[in-house]
Amino acid sequence: MREIKFDIIFWDSINPKTIEHISIEEAYRENYIEVKNNTIIPTDECAIIRQYTGLKDKNGIDIYEGDVVNLKSKFRSREYIGEIKNNGIRFYAKDFCFTHYDNPEDIFSEEKDLIEVIGNIHQNPELINN
Repeated sequence: MREIKFDIIFWDSINPKTIEHISIEEAYRENYIEVKNNTIIPTDECAIIRQYTGLKDKNGIDIYEGDVVNLKSKFRSREYIGEIKNNGIRFYAKDFCFTHYDNPEDIFSEEKDLIEVIGNIHQNPELINN
């Protein structure tokens, strides 16, 4: 069973490039989120809640929804950029969609030692050209 944990990204509405990661506890204390019926709800438009996928990259970094990963595929001799979504992972190469996995664990079982988190779509939207 995968570990249930969350990451909160809080960005500054005046300077959107200023983003910080804060804990659930801190977000709750600062009234950026509230919990209703076992659901975390943002109360501030600047709070983005991301859920842990249960996967780690080649460096042991936790992978969350919204993360952007780099895959240097040994099977395909190419480099791909992947976006982790709540319904799977989508890889891109040279501005076209390469493939979509409904279950990110599918690709991680084959090439998990080659996947590295390089950012997230909130801080680095330029990484995904789609």
